[in-house]
Amino acid sequence: MNLTNQPKENNMDSASNVQQKVQIVVEKPSGFEKRSTFAILVMPLAGSLILWTMMKKGVYKLFGLGTPSTNSLWFDGLGKKSRELKDHQASWRALHIIYNWSEVDSIPGVAGFVDRFWWINTTNGRAVRNRLKIAKRELRKEILARPEQEVRVMSLAAGTAQGVIEVLTELKREGKIVKSLLVDIDPTALDYAKNLAEKHGVGDQVETMQLNAMLAARAAKHFRPVIIEMLGLLDYLPQEQAVRLADSLRRCLPGGGVFITCNIYPNIERHFMKWVINWPMIYRTREHLADVAVSGKFSRCTVFEEPIQLHGVLVARV
Repeated sequence: MNLTNQPKENNMDSASNVQQKVQIVVEKPSGFEKRSTFAILVMPLAGSLILWTMMKKGVYKLFGLGTPSTNSLWFDGLGKKSRELKDHQASWRALHIIYNWSEVDSIPGVAGFVDRFWWINTTNGRAVRNRLKIAKRELRKEILARPEQEVRVMSLAAGTAQGVIEVLTELKREGKIVKSLLVDIDPTALDYAKNLAEKHGVGDQVETMQLNAMLAARAAKHFRPVIIEMLGLLDYLPQEQAVRLADSLRRCLPGGGVFITCNIYPNIERHFMKWVINWPMIYRTREHLADVAVSGKFSRCTVFEEPIQLHGVLVARV
């Protein structure tokens, strides 16, 4: 399936270039989390919380009171995991909570009810876990396709690297050895990832490096990866900066090398994310996500859209 949404006429040459290099695959729902039946019914309540939080923050700003410690009683006021998510938005801790959302089932009382209400009935969490599932599948597939006896994978803005470590664990049981370099600017994320790798029995296959992902060429020169994985970082990079990073990563990869990344799409819950959870992001359409790889001079790429179609996973080839 090719891209079908055409940009404005003055961008036709660029659009044609993207279309020639990009394939779009929309995943079938089987095996993935689906949109909640009650998601639409929850939106009026979510809208009320957005308006309340906007007014509350406006009043705080007007009187020089800083930022409210609690945005809404009915989200981070009563919800234990919801508050933790808000307090650590855009960090590895927030993604860890979303990836492992089943842990909320053990929270008793009102706190557990509030957490389950929001994160069962909103779609962002489901879509992020779908994204992880696709990224793991594609990483595994690309590793198994490599003829090298030891495949080298570099993970940028790695966080806990849960997906990478789980794939390494599966492949080790199958006799395929993978070496991974986890790069993150946050040392607490790298400590957690290293402990997670040890727990899974692949600690000897994992190195860590504290480094800004924009300086990834330094790490690549040392490690020589054939696959570079980067989940989540594009959600915070403007298009020009994203293209510049993609181009630098392409030059770090050998012929046949692969870059796996992703981005969130524009969606109705973005205002809830921004105002109630304090989590602003850069939302890209499938065309703009594909253009990161095309303008970064990758030869071809595929965008896999999870069934809810809130996230696209980009697999780009040198």
